[in-house]
Amino acid sequence: LAGAGALLVETADGATRVEARSVILATGARPARPGLFPWSDPRIQTSEEATKAESLPLSVLIVGGGVIGCELATVYSELGIPTTIVERLPRLLAGFEEEVSQAVTRSLARRGVSVFTGKMVAEVACSDLAISCLLDHGPLVEAARVIVAVGRVPNVEDLGLEAAGVRVTEGIIPVDAACRTNVPNVYAVGDVAEKRHFAHLAQRMGIVAADGATGFPAEDDRTVVPIGVYTHPEVASVGVTRENAGEGARIASFPYLASGMGRACGETDGWVRLVGAHDGRLLGATIVGRHATELIQEAALALRHRLQVADVAATIHSHPTFSEAFHEAAEAWLGLPLHASK
Repeated sequence: LAGAGALLVETADGATRVEARSVILATGARPARPGLFPWSDPRIQTSEEATKAESLPLSVLIVGGGVIGCELATVYSELGIPTTIVERLPRLLAGFEEEVSQAVTRSLARRGVSVFTGKMVAEVACSDLAISCLLDHGPLVEAARVIVAVGRVPNVEDLGLEAAGVRVTEGIIPVDAACRTNVPNVYAVGDVAEKRHFAHLAQRMGIVAADGATGFPAEDDRTVVPIGVYTHPEVASVGVTRENAGEGARIASFPYLASGMGRACGETDGWVRLVGAHDGRLLGATIVGRHATELIQEAALALRHRLQVADVAATIHSHPTFSEAFHEAAEAWLGLPLHASK
């Protein structure tokens, strides 16, 4: 940035100044690279580098048991590659309900993944044969490839933000509901402006900022943002969960085991759980199981429009479908379960 309405663009012929009425910052984020790991060794990779690899490893150690780490562990185990995952927190997917974490952990273990939680990598040694990682108060783990998935860092450096007066707080550029920074006509979207690094959230923010920058002011409520985890089983969540539901909230679940489509497809591992307020308004949903990342959209739409749980229950859902589980959970919340016991 060369001010609120100007950019300096470096080219082979030198710097070129570009004037603009509005500027949108969409520089994204990059994988964190902890200094403990010798990054000069190509067998030690970030999650982005791992997805671009041209060959499969004989074995893999994944450092980080968040969303990306668990998804990668799922992929490698499905490919038949011996996989180990290490997480410093007491459980995988620590940002989700404990029951969700347990379901994914059990599934990974059934697929042969070695899971270490409450552990950190203390030492790393590289040899021609393998990479050896010593865990604190734990064993020595050897693997042909190590993938580090311990978070992402917003790209706020070298943008001229300070000179332009754009504020940076806690590593991100804070924005309002219209994606505007503290500097007029300078917008920021996506990972550089949000601690929640989701492509769908970044896309929505980009639309809002583009509308505003082109003279069509728009705002958005970013409190309703669905989360999807592409593991086996899939995990999805939006809004309030059971663990952070306030006083007076009521919770109901419907198991995939009682789903006609779930039984027909042999996909009975999972559930739909709804959280509703004392006045009947839907507050949140968590889904574990087949197509969870698709089904969560119904909950997101209901939350966006502040619908009642009864509105979901009164909506006819096709049969047989996985989406019936959402309807059944709503009926259970009302105390009128159709295909599950109270």
